Amino acid sequence: MKRLLVLLVVAVFMLTACQSDDSSLAVIENVPNHVQEHIDPTLQLQSINVKDGKYIVFHASGDVVAKLDAVDDTVIVKIDVNGNREGAAKQYVYYLATGVNHGTIDVHIDGKSKAFDSVTVI
Repeated sequence: MKRLLVLLVVAVFMLTACQSDDSSLAVIENVPNHVQEHIDPTLQLQSINVKDGKYIVFHASGDVVAKLDAVDDTVIVKIDVNGNREGAAKQYVYYLATGVNHGTIDVHIDGKSKAFDSVTVI
């Protein structure tokens, strides 16, 4: 009976450890149509929330580099704009999947925190 209980406890710990708490940020080259129809090109920063994650849409001139960091329960999306900032703005779309312990999203553009211009749920 003790062995069965020990095996059960070990199995529970292993299953708990397998639950991913990692967050990820991926560049989206081909935006799904159901997301694209909600993108407003006049907004600089937009969040489009779907069932399993969020699409972060950023419009800017120049080259954009995005990185992800996590501090406690906050996911920090760091967006840096490099190069020539003149000319037409380009659309950059990222898919953010957050871990179970990350409830807050903070976006930093060139080191400064910025609120979303729009948040849409689809």
